Formats: sequence, structure tokens, C-alpha cells
Amino acid sequence: MSEPEIAFELYRAVHGQGFGTEAAGAVVDAARATGRSRIWASVRAWNGPSLHVLARLGFTDSGRRQIDADRGDVLWMTLEL
Repeated sequence: MSEPEIAFELYRAVHGQGFGTEAAGAVVDAARATGRSRIWASVRAWNGPSLHVLARLGFTDSGRRQIDADRGDVLWMTLEL
């Protein structure tokens, strides 16, 4: 069975209102319900708010990195379901 990846992006006007956490949580719940054992998320290292959302859902740093000197490194987070 494949391992899904979650991604989200919100307009700044709605940051801090819980929409990212709610939507990401629904994706995690759906992954569990379909029998997945792990879900991935990629996020830029400078994106503190998204890192916070992922941490609240239980994601941890996998140690995998994609170096990008122009736009900021990408961190690969994972959640064991």
C-alpha cells in the first residue's frame, strides 16, 4: 500500500484560525481509515506555522532533507499511524 503525502497552503488572512490543523487532521484520519501505516509531509524549514501544525498532529522529523539554497530547504516529516 502506498504512503500518502499531505500538503496544505492557506491565505495569510486565515492563518491562526485552526483551518490548517483541522484540514490536516481530516487527512490524517482518512489515511488511518484506509489502512495506511504512515503519512508524509514536506515543509520548508523556515515555515514555522506549518511545522507547528504538523507537530500538533504528531509528525516528527524524518531526517530527510532537500537542500534548496534559493527557496529554503525542505524538511520531510512523517507520522506513523
